[in-house]
Amino acid sequence: MKFLKDRLLEDKKITVLLDEVAEDMGKCHLTKGKQALEIRSSLSEKKALTDPIQQTVSSAESLARNLQWAKAHELPESMYLEFKCGVQIQLGFAAEFSNVMIIYTRIVKKPPEIVVCRAYVTDFALDLDVDPKEANKGTPEETGSYLVSKDLPKHCLYTRLSSLQKLREHLIFTVCLHYEYPGIEDTMDERKEVNVGKPLIAKLGLHHGLKNNNCLQTCCMANNPFHNRIESSPVATKYYVPSHCQPNSCPGIYHPNHICSDSIRQPEACSCNGTSRILASKHEVRHYSPPGENSNVPVETTDDTVELEFLLSDNLRFSKQQ
Repeated sequence: MKFLKDRLLEDKKITVLLDEVAEDMGKCHLTKGKQALEIRSSLSEKKALTDPIQQTVSSAESLARNLQWAKAHELPESMYLEFKCGVQIQLGFAAEFSNVMIIYTRIVKKPPEIVVCRAYVTDFALDLDVDPKEANKGTPEETGSYLVSKDLPKHCLYTRLSSLQKLREHLIFTVCLHYEYPGIEDTMDERKEVNVGKPLIAKLGLHHGLKNNNCLQTCCMANNPFHNRIESSPVATKYYVPSHCQPNSCPGIYHPNHICSDSIRQPEACSCNGTSRILASKHEVRHYSPPGENSNVPVETTDDTVELEFLLSDNLRFSKQQ
């Protein structure tokens, strides 16, 4: 993968590019004679990894997906910070992926009486994956970023932020400036807090409506009323309700006086709605009934990626109905 990353943006036929990757592997003492790249291809025309994506006629779902995609690639605007000592720095941003962002700092103005100055970023949210040992480096490659290194300005300090989809609040961090005056041994420092909002995929708010994985959810089971489970849940949760539960009246509204039947053998007595969204105790509850599922036991999933898929699917279906 390391050798492929070095050539990933080259505008060459994919087989030619892979041949050159194999040559690079043969020159490296770590892989020479130990690892070989086997290439098989049935391409009848030249195809490169840099080819533009060809779009067909857009449907409502694809349009909604494109809007989400565009929203997930919006970067914060570059800004300039002025410090009391007279130093001005540029704070810039670049996207490697929709959930990976590069922050770089560059000194643009320095008073002549200051001999040395350095600006770096710190104090990031714990939700993000930031390795302090790989932050504020002299090259993007030192941070683990290879894809956007050619497009970034030179003579900067670079920091790579990963897992932006985990960001629940605005991205707030601190810009620190260290500088020295001639004849003074002590290093001076100034700090500024910066709020850049929710960058890239964090704008989609994928955490809204996710369930609390520590809560046990169930419905239509003996001696376990549905409304008791809702009232005891401290956050928005997701319930998977068996397909036998059908609404008797007022679909989409939860009635606290209606309790699911203790007997699963009589589905007509159950007032749960397995496919509608309901509100109970000021919490939003999402229901999903898998097609063709005949099991009477509710299914609880703990994989967040499945929940994100359902959230995005809801957005696409809503756009299609409009």
